[in-house]
Amino acid sequence: MSGHELSEIGRRIAEFPQVHVVMRVSGECEILALTLSADRQSALDLIAEINRIPGIKKAESHVVLESLKLSGFRLK
Repeated sequence: MSGHELSEIGRRIAEFPQVHVVMRVSGECEILALTLSADRQSALDLIAEINRIPGIKKAESHVVLESLKLSGFRLK
């Protein structure tokens, strides 16, 4: 997939209000999106919506277990 196509997919993902960060990255995962969801079902619904975007092969989630630093501020 071309860089232009990846950027367009990233822009589509960025349109969701619960998505706070979207980055193109190297490696197996080519787009990284950071989101905040109210609950598990909201997160699952968002993943389902993202998976419907043309060009998306697979969206997967990872749960943050502990935040140590965020936006330049140490939390712990």
